[in-house]
Amino acid sequence: MILVLFSNPETAELLSPLPADSISHPLSDVETLSDFQRRRIRTVLCEWDDSTPPASSFSHLFPQAEILTVAGSFNRRAAEDSQRKGYSRHYFLPLPENFFEEIQRKRPATSSEGLFSESAEILRLLETTRDYSSVCHYAREKLLSRLPGVEWSVHIQEKDETWRTVFVSPGWKVERSELMDSLHNVTLRTRADGLRGGAVELEDLFCLPLIKDGICAGAVCCQSEKPPLSQYRSPLRDLGEFLGSAFHHMDMLIEKERLSFTDTLTSLYNYRYLRQFLSSEIRRCARYNKSVSVMFIDIDWFKTVNDNHGHLAGSETLVEIGSQFSSLVRESDVVVRYGGDEYVIILTETNSAGAETIAERLRKSVECHRFGVDKGRDIRITISIGIAGCPEHGFSVDELIRKADAAMYEAKNLMKNTVRVAG
Repeated sequence: MILVLFSNPETAELLSPLPADSISHPLSDVETLSDFQRRRIRTVLCEWDDSTPPASSFSHLFPQAEILTVAGSFNRRAAEDSQRKGYSRHYFLPLPENFFEEIQRKRPATSSEGLFSESAEILRLLETTRDYSSVCHYAREKLLSRLPGVEWSVHIQEKDETWRTVFVSPGWKVERSELMDSLHNVTLRTRADGLRGGAVELEDLFCLPLIKDGICAGAVCCQSEKPPLSQYRSPLRDLGEFLGSAFHHMDMLIEKERLSFTDTLTSLYNYRYLRQFLSSEIRRCARYNKSVSVMFIDIDWFKTVNDNHGHLAGSETLVEIGSQFSSLVRESDVVVRYGGDEYVIILTETNSAGAETIAERLRKSVECHRFGVDKGRDIRITISIGIAGCPEHGFSVDELIRKADAAMYEAKNLMKNTVRVAG
């Protein structure tokens, strides 16, 4: 794959049309390219001028790639500076005829890894899908010509060492007991022989480890009517390494998304997720005549917890009360740490009357609970809750939050440790 790094968008336009297996990216944020993308870059074509950082400043990101440069003007000093700064070669626009064809011609495309790495399509797929099976189907289309008459399956080993099947080709026929024995043996042999070992070959079944993030995380198995099955060792090994890398990339994207929607202290959802989820629920209410309610919760006199027990105890209390809220609502409901000692709970398919009943249950539970007992403390707190519902109190995220917040402040100003519904 060719990576085109540009400082000015006009440069990318001058280079167009780029080959289908190329991606263009701003030079200013080259480090934001994912590990999966960087490992598949074979040539870096970088815009060059006096202000461009030297190749040595980013070449470590692409240890396997050839670094080339392009520039819009020429002089002897520029050429000398280009070589001194560590660029492999230097080109000036317009590029030599058949430039990209020459780059393509020099690179081998004989392995299945080559088939995958040369395609920008897989990068687009991994940026959009969160499904192992989709990647496996893509790989099957790419490998049909290299594995004629071969049926194969892909299996992931979970943290509890159970196996989950994520892909099975249409003609796959293997008894489960035989397959499970083979998968178990793959794990044992991989641990004993290292990642490049681990192959298990039976009369009609051949399995190789799937390597994800440097460890054996699954297996790729195949069966064929044309023995010996070991003839498929090379493409299956490439397939296992590719799928492992792709799956790891997906896992990182999922984790990145999770962290972007998660409060770091309590591991509850954060304000960003609150807006996204509540907006979706409001649209569903309008379309299907449903209800959704928002509970805005504030801890009464929380400053005294920090003053009397310390800020660490205060943080641990925030975590504990968040866990308590989660345990008292349904799985379909969403608990959010709004900020500080404030929480929001979104109750799906619940009107304000139903939300009031749930809020009373939460209030009484917190009032009776002793926080920090496992740390030798006995912290007693209460909460004030305000409620607003859709469609009763509005059809926008901001309106529902504002009215629930106002109802909560009404509860605090009146007597605290109480529940109020928006007027």
